[in-house]
Amino acid sequence: ATLVRAEPDLLQLMTIDAGPMVSAAREFLVDAYRATHDEPGSALATDHVAMFAELLVRLAISLVLTPQTVIPVGDDDESRAVLHRLLDPLIAQFA
Repeated sequence: ATLVRAEPDLLQLMTIDAGPMVSAAREFLVDAYRATHDEPGSALATDHVAMFAELLVRLAISLVLTPQTVIPVGDDDESRAVLHRLLDPLIAQFA
């Protein structure tokens, strides 16, 4: 958040002009998912994976822009546990 305050152009790139960044990050996550979960003969619902990936990207942008949160981001183990509780039900659709 400090960097965003110091660089107003960065704020614009992470908000109203974030389309290309969101798209690139989404495609990176989709490719990573495919590389680890795509088995011969299986058909992944690419649109669902892409939507979920985009939600993750937008969540990350939100946490960068507004770091004040009840999510315990200062503790890796706690934040991981919270995010698993919140996101695992969504991820389960792709298993």
